[in-house]
Amino acid sequence: METIYYVTFSSIPSSLPSSLQIIKTCESLSKYKHNVTLIKPGTGNKKFSLKKYYGLKYKVNIKEFSVFDSFPRGLKFYMYCFYCFFYILNKKDSITISRNYFICYLLILFKKKVILEIHHDIKIEGRITKFIIKYLNFLNKSN
Repeated sequence: METIYYVTFSSIPSSLPSSLQIIKTCESLSKYKHNVTLIKPGTGNKKFSLKKYYGLKYKVNIKEFSVFDSFPRGLKFYMYCFYCFFYILNKKDSITISRNYFICYLLILFKKKVILEIHHDIKIEGRITKFIIKYLNFLNKSN
């Protein structure tokens, strides 16, 4: 059975709709007997358990990089990407879901299966992402 990793930058638990959508996606995948691990920064309200906060019925494993205690920006953004990348890299038979172009591109370079979840136009992305899309043919990779 393949393991599914969902890499997020969102604070979880949080009342933001994106956080709710991410955790419910992970729970839905778990419902169908997939081994799902949510990879997240160390942000979010620590007072609540995910199970109680979101009313989860199915198990979602959590890998939290607590070294990132605020939303990763600037250099911390790329550091967080590499933390996630190295965590996933040595895992066999896995699929990664993320909304982040950079993490997806790194994983594709190493022949990992990736699902890029896009909710916005690439016009708001940074220079590195635009370069990856324009010159490295990122969106046409078979993985």
